[in-house]
Amino acid sequence: MFNRIRGRIGSAHVLGMVAVILALTGTSFALPGRNSVDSGDIRNRTIQAADVRPNAFGGGQINENRLGRVRLATAALDAKNVLWVDVKNPNGAKNAAVTQAGQPNTLAGEGAGFVNVAFARPVSACSWTGTSQGGGFVQVNPKKSASNVVTVRVRNNAGNLVDEPFSLQVVC
Repeated sequence: MFNRIRGRIGSAHVLGMVAVILALTGTSFALPGRNSVDSGDIRNRTIQAADVRPNAFGGGQINENRLGRVRLATAALDAKNVLWVDVKNPNGAKNAAVTQAGQPNTLAGEGAGFVNVAFARPVSACSWTGTSQGGGFVQVNPKKSASNVVTVRVRNNAGNLVDEPFSLQVVC
């Protein structure tokens, strides 16, 4: 009986059977190596941001020498765009004095722990950071009536306005 069947089976039958087996079992393609993908395994422009896990890369995996310059970094590093002042407040904010400054500016105290710092140019669209040199904290806000003035309030850890030295950094 086997001889009778074998005589009727041709190459088309064998190829058809192989095709059915492959279709039912599926196929897979393995990358060389274990748990690794390199640039040769990926077609150009096929990986999207959604395909990469957040925080999947750290400083050790990124070659910073191959990164280009950040477009706005040159402007931020320009000395004209980084303003700063160190202020010493002896005997109340009305006597506030600049000890060092990165740009010409003036001070006007309006009460204990409350100082307006005026810069030579508008700073309302900039970023401001203040630090207390006496252990408290600093609130920094733009003055709405003047685009070149930043209001600084120095507070102690209890939240009370105090006359303490502070530093102000402005980055535009």
